Amino acid sequence: MKFLLGLLISLFCIPLSFSNEYVILSSTSPEIKDGQAFTKEEKIKLLKGERLEIMDESGNMFKIKGPYNNKIKHEKIKKKKNSKLVKAIGRLFTKSEDDISSLGATRSIQGKKPPNLWMISTELSGHHCLENFKDVKIWREENDKLLNGMIRSKKGAKGKLKWEIGQNEALWPSNVIISDDIPFLLRLEGASLPLKYTFHQMPKHIKEWQDKIVWMVDKKCLWQARIFLKNIRSENSKEVKTLFQ
Repeated sequence: MKFLLGLLISLFCIPLSFSNEYVILSSTSPEIKDGQAFTKEEKIKLLKGERLEIMDESGNMFKIKGPYNNKIKHEKIKKKKNSKLVKAIGRLFTKSEDDISSLGATRSIQGKKPPNLWMISTELSGHHCLENFKDVKIWREENDKLLNGMIRSKKGAKGKLKWEIGQNEALWPSNVIISDDIPFLLRLEGASLPLKYTFHQMPKHIKEWQDKIVWMVDKKCLWQARIFLKNIRSENSKEVKTLFQ
C-alpha cells in the first residue's frame, strides 16, 4: 500500500511537458531567433521597439511589439490544428544537407527562383515537389545562349532538352515518364557534373496550405516550402494583428 501511494505521489510530481505551439517567423530581438519554438506556458520578453512575427500550430499569424513580458495570448481565427506545422516551419530556418545542390552550392531563393513555384529549376537540384506530373517545365535563369541538355531516368529512359536563345523554359520530354521517388539526372551542355532530382507529386487530398507546407518539408522540398511560406505571409499580411502588453 505504501509503495502504491509513493508511486502515485511520484507520478503527480513529474513536471508536465508541453508541445511547442508557436514558431517565430521573424524577430528583431537578439534573444529570440527566427524559427525558434515556444509553448503556451513560456513567457515572451521584449524590450521597447522589439518586434516578433509568430505563427501557431493552426497557421494563425500575429505580431508582438515590445515592451512585452507575458505568455502568448491571441485570438485564434483558424481552429484546426496541425501538430507538425510548428516543427516544419522551424526546419525552414535552419540549413541542412537538403540545402546543398549536387554541384555543392548552397541553395538560395534569392534571384534563382522560377516564376512558377512548381517548375523544375536548373539552379536548384535535389528533392522537388510537383502539383502533378503533366506538362512539367524546366526553367533556366539565363537565356542569352542556346542550351542543350539530356535527362535520364534511373530506369534507363532518356530524353533531350533544348532551350533556344531567349527561352527560359523547356518542356519535359514526353518519352521520359516522371515517377515518385525515382532519381533523374539532368546533364546540361558544358556542365562538368549532372544535376540530380527526385520528384514528389502532391497528393490530391492535401488542400490546406498548412498541410502542404508540412508535406513539402517532409519530402525535403525546402527551398519550395520557403517560397510557399513567403507567399502565404505576403497574402495574409493585412490580416496579421499586433499584440501589446
